Amino acid sequence: EKKGKIYLVEDISSENPTKLEEPFLDISAKVNSASEGGLLGLAFSPEYETKGYFFVHYTFNNGGQFSSRIARFNVSDDDPSKADPSTEVSVLTVAQNEQNHNGGDLVFGPDNMLYVAFGDGGGANDEFFNGQNPQTFLGKILRIDVKSLPYNIPTGNPYDGNDVVLDEIWALGLRNPWRISFDRLNGDLWVSDVGQDQYEEINYEKSGSTGAFNYGWNCYEGPIIFDPLACVSPIEHAEPIYSYSHALGPKSVTGGFTYRGSRHPDLFGKYVFTDFVDNKSWWIISGIENETF
Repeated sequence: EKKGKIYLVEDISSENPTKLEEPFLDISAKVNSASEGGLLGLAFSPEYETKGYFFVHYTFNNGGQFSSRIARFNVSDDDPSKADPSTEVSVLTVAQNEQNHNGGDLVFGPDNMLYVAFGDGGGANDEFFNGQNPQTFLGKILRIDVKSLPYNIPTGNPYDGNDVVLDEIWALGLRNPWRISFDRLNGDLWVSDVGQDQYEEINYEKSGSTGAFNYGWNCYEGPIIFDPLACVSPIEHAEPIYSYSHALGPKSVTGGFTYRGSRHPDLFGKYVFTDFVDNKSWWIISGIENETF
């Protein structure tokens, strides 16, 4: 929940799932949930079964500075339905310019590395010029190794050792990648990016990608040039695999998942997602199979 609570739901696949009354974790006293802030991301470590680690992404007041924090917690030793709030260890803290465009998702990839999505720091029109700034985490996806804390730079990060771009960065040029996901069957990465005034976009990286994608913001918004001044020095950017205009109604893409279940075979292999502004619509595009659409 946005205000800082995580609940367990039992029998999730049944017709009558049950939400437990007591939260699994309650950090609401720490979380600043103003505007688009709050408890924004949750990822269970690949080592959860043996070590009980999980990670959260939340915004808080850091000495008066609105900031994002990635932190690790442990499940309680004697109760698997409760986390131990005293086990919090900070992994990463990033100051935010404003209280919107925080991004927030945390996802472990097939490589067991933690991918962290950050928005451009807020305001409008990328007024702080973070999307294309290689010296900030804002407007980026990071890839970090959290097997030992606070974290290490994984082997294979595209900018490791680069004097211009921060070592943690996997992809840049994003406005507000609210949700990202890996295809659990083939490892493809899907990144939805909330647009400004005209287009929403979904980006795609095929499994085995070596990163270093520039998704174009704020030079580009979806398929069009957004700010010509940001394009004075031409940038090579990865065009979205799919974008849609605000003229259609929806105006804030919320990322989804490639469906790999058995209950709805007609959806198998398709990326299913929705839009925060138009809750009546589900948008579906075909998954990528054998390089065709």
